[in-house]
Amino acid sequence: MTEHLVGTVSHYYGKLKVAGIDLSGRLNVGDTVRILGHTSDFTQIVDSIQVEHEAVASVQPANPSVSR
Repeated sequence: MTEHLVGTVSHYYGKLKVAGIDLSGRLNVGDTVRILGHTSDFTQIVDSIQVEHEAVASVQPANPSVSR
């Protein structure tokens, strides 16, 4: 399976075990992601995605000309 960058983690909330991600590609529930950083290197299946506290099945980078 080939890897491609879908974003970078901008925030991590340790107590909740939740990451905020600045997306550069599409991400779906069920995708396997690899988290690679200075002190981290692991894979995990995306169990859920939320946008503005609403559950969604997939996300993609926002279109800067449309989003506000």
